[in-house]
Amino acid sequence: RRTAEQKCRRARTASPIFHHARSLPVAGESSQARLRPLNSELAAHATIACSSRMPDASTIDPTLPFIDLHRHLDGSIRLETIIDLARQNNIELPGETVEEIRPHVQVMEPQPGLMAFIAKMLWGTRMLVNGDACRRIARENVEDAKREGIDYLELRFSPYFMAEPRQLDMGEVIEGTVAGIAEGVATTGVQVKLIGILSRTYGAEICMKELEALLAHREHFVALDLAGDEANFPAPLFVEHFKKGRDAGWRIT
Repeated sequence: RRTAEQKCRRARTASPIFHHARSLPVAGESSQARLRPLNSELAAHATIACSSRMPDASTIDPTLPFIDLHRHLDGSIRLETIIDLARQNNIELPGETVEEIRPHVQVMEPQPGLMAFIAKMLWGTRMLVNGDACRRIARENVEDAKREGIDYLELRFSPYFMAEPRQLDMGEVIEGTVAGIAEGVATTGVQVKLIGILSRTYGAEICMKELEALLAHREHFVALDLAGDEANFPAPLFVEHFKKGRDAGWRIT
C-alpha cells in the first residue's frame, strides 16, 4: 500500500504543460463531496511533493483513490515524444534536447494571459501528423498517470485543436486517441474517462463541426467542455452546442 506521502508525491515525468491532481469522488458521485486540493507547481519533470499548503501528509487518507479530474491530454505530451516525433517527420524544433525545448513548451514563469499559456501547447500538437501519433500520446498519458500513482483519470482534449496544425480529419484524431487510451488502460489498469473539448478560439461554426465529430463517437465520452479564448468568444455563443451535448447524455464541465 502506498503511504500518504507517496500518494502526495508525483513520479518524475516529462509532461509539458500542466497536471491538476486531487482526491475527489469520481464523476457521478455526490456533488456535495468536499474538494481536497493538493498544492501543485510546474517544475522540471512535473515533480510535485507536499508543500506548505498541505504540510501534514497524515491528513490524507491513504486508502482513498488518487484522482485527477482535470488533465488536458493535448497539454500533457512528453517532451521526449515531441523530439522523437519531430525527428521522425523532419519537423524543426527550437532545440534538440529536452532542456533546449523546455522553455518553449512548458510554462516556466507567469504568462500575460490564457492564450499565451495555451500557445505553449502548440509545439506538441504540431507533432501530430497522423492518427498513430495521437494514439501514441494518448497511451503515454495513461502510462504517465500510472507512474504518478493515479487510480482514476479524466482526460479532456479538443479534436480540432489537435487536428488543425496538420489539417487532420477530426475523426482520425478521435479514433487514434480512443485507441491509445484503450491500450494504456489495458496495460496499466488506470480507470480513464474522456471529456470532449470545444475550442471556442476557432468560433461557433468550427465548434459545431467539432461537436459533430465528437457526437459521432459519443459512446467514448462522458462530458463536454469549452476551452480557449474566453474574451473574444463568450459562452452565449455556444448555448446550442451544449444543448446538443446534454441531449446526447453527456455531463457539462
